[in-house]
Order: sequence, then C-alpha cells, then structure tokens
Amino acid sequence: IGGAVEVRLTIELSGRVPRCRVARSSGAASIDATTCDLIEARFRFQPATNASGQPVASDYGWRQTWWLERR
Repeated sequence: IGGAVEVRLTIELSGRVPRCRVARSSGAASIDATTCDLIEARFRFQPATNASGQPVASDYGWRQTWWLERR
C-alpha cells in the first residue's frame, strides 16, 4: 500500500490544525484518513500574520507520500 495524498489545512491562531481536508486522494481511504488524523494531532505551525503583525488564521497545502516496504 502506498501513494501520495494532497490536503488543505486550516491553521488557527495558536498554530494548531483543527481542520484537514483531502484535496487529491491517494486512492486509498486509509492513507487519506491517517494523513489528516496525524496532521490534526501532531502538526504545529507559526501562524501567519497580517500587516500589523497580528496572528491570523490561514489555509495551507500539504502533499504527503507514503509507502510500505516489503521485508
């Protein structure tokens, strides 16, 4: 099993990701779901800022490639 999945992330003011959406599927639902589950649980970002330097929510794209090697 393997493949590449492209997702869109919403990054909140705290830098956490409360929402991940699959933009292009890997073709394997388990890979797509695992990608978003891990991003929402583990990713932390420096939030974007506006012209005044204040943190603002923003969207971001991410592409993740997965593969399992046979032993």
